[in-house]
Amino acid sequence: QVSNIIVAPHEWVVADLPRQFAERTGPIRDVDWALEKDVRTVLARRKGFDQMVRAVGRLRAEGIPLRYVIGGIGEDADYLDGLIRDLELANAVHRIGPILEADLPRWLNACDAFAMPNREINGDNEGFGMVFIEASACGKPCLAGIDGGTAAAVKDGETGLRVNGKDTGAVTSGLRD
Repeated sequence: QVSNIIVAPHEWVVADLPRQFAERTGPIRDVDWALEKDVRTVLARRKGFDQMVRAVGRLRAEGIPLRYVIGGIGEDADYLDGLIRDLELANAVHRIGPILEADLPRWLNACDAFAMPNREINGDNEGFGMVFIEASACGKPCLAGIDGGTAAAVKDGETGLRVNGKDTGAVTSGLRD
């Protein structure tokens, strides 16, 4: 099970996100919500989506025109929607729902970077992190947390950065770098 966080090109316009993605990579398949077995679906707190939302807010406050796309569904969907709303980031952070497995390479090829600053929460942490390998295969730098098994997938300073996913400042600095 893998979740997807994608930092989209900053020049994309929110209302036009599907069209801009299609222009860059080809048409997106319609997602049949009943086909969850084919969809990357896990929105879990340990994956660091919330830390990314906070980091995006900080970077935008510094004038960095970052856009952030979260693909997936799951237990943290309402929490993330509330955080996006509370931080007034609806024009910068976009939760797009599920991404079909077959469409993941096109999303990864369309982004500038892949970020999932995972962290351990009550003994729950990221395993190997196959999605980091997939992003690297698409030539994308990765931002990963230091907890769990991500060291096997992200070589700090080579294929990306590993940061303390519990520290919003570290996540923000990692994105800035």
